[in-house]
Amino acid sequence: PVNSEGSSQPRWGLIGGLALATALLLLFIASPNLFFPDAPDTPSFQTIPKEQSIALYQTHFKRYDLNSTLGGGDADTLFQNAQAAYTAGNCAGVLELLAPLLDNANFERRPLALLLQGTCLLDLGKTLAAIETLQQVPPAAARLHEEAQWYIALAYLAQLQNEKASEILKQIAEAPRHRHYLEAREMLKMVY
Repeated sequence: PVNSEGSSQPRWGLIGGLALATALLLLFIASPNLFFPDAPDTPSFQTIPKEQSIALYQTHFKRYDLNSTLGGGDADTLFQNAQAAYTAGNCAGVLELLAPLLDNANFERRPLALLLQGTCLLDLGKTLAAIETLQQVPPAAARLHEEAQWYIALAYLAQLQNEKASEILKQIAEAPRHRHYLEAREMLKMVY
């Protein structure tokens, strides 16, 4: 490199600084306690004596908890199990599996979980709880919200609240893209 005077002599300041930094780094690696005197010494671990092995095993062994967040109890697995129980018609099992998932307001699949829970509650004859649950399915979850509206209408019919049921069924019957459009029209006996 050329210095400010135009000669090609090395920059001794830069080389000296690099040499000093290298020396400090090597000193730190060799003896970190010089820089951090309060740092605890690294313990040297000993082999556990055989006579203590059984006692330590008995003290510390516990079967792996499947409800831990790393194993079979994680949200994805619980949700998959709930879906399998739903498919099998085991609504009591679905409600049990979905409960911890729905306790978490940030659960990613919450709209579908609410729909499954609501339809199971309806299947078990718990219409009020079904309506309350199904009403929580957000409109942003478009198709799931439409399904929830359908089941809310059915729950109102089960409660003999025909006016509320008819109101929802009319909304469905006026939405040709709704999955239950034809069924709602038939139920209302509407002909256009």
